[in-house]
Amino acid sequence: MTSEPGPTFTKIERETLWNAVEGTHLIEIRNDVPDPGYPLETYRSEVGRAVKRLADAGLITLFLGAWGEEATRTIGISEAMARISDGTAWDPDQAELISIEATEEGRFVAMSL
Repeated sequence: MTSEPGPTFTKIERETLWNAVEGTHLIEIRNDVPDPGYPLETYRSEVGRAVKRLADAGLITLFLGAWGEEATRTIGISEAMARISDGTAWDPDQAELISIEATEEGRFVAMSL
């Protein structure tokens, strides 16, 4: 692992990891702003950073697939970050949506939080 999160996770990293344990499309959490008045774009940027950190640490895997169907292929962090940065990761009208799933190690870490 290259940059495994230490013993402290941000709130958004913990939530993102738990969403990955459940197997979640990013569009499902695109508006889960933690507090009223919290800027949506800031939240999405923080989720993007959390996704990168967790993926780099080997705690989550990123997939593409259509809504309601099994993911069709894994994607690399660079492709996921490009979609997060350009906003397509948050667009429910995309044919292929990013989903996150916890790895075995990610599940173990999530259970210890």
